[in-house]
Amino acid sequence: MYGLSNAMIKTLRTTCSTLIVGCSQLIPSIQTPVFAAMLDQQVQDQMTRLNDTYERFTVDYEELRQLIMEMRSQIGVSYAPSN
Repeated sequence: MYGLSNAMIKTLRTTCSTLIVGCSQLIPSIQTPVFAAMLDQQVQDQMTRLNDTYERFTVDYEELRQLIMEMRSQIGVSYAPSN
């Protein structure tokens, strides 16, 4: 159809296979340390965000607990915290 001989097709397939194998061996050796560093940074960033969120929730919880204790004391209901 495109005028390529069987020999030329075979050569192109061999060249393509060789390039794919060569690239597949080269890419992991170059990019693995870079990928690992990027992944580590993303994990660290996510952990920082989660820790910040946890701290905010802890503060909010304590403020809410104090508010509930104040409200209950104003209406005369005793409150025994579960902690």
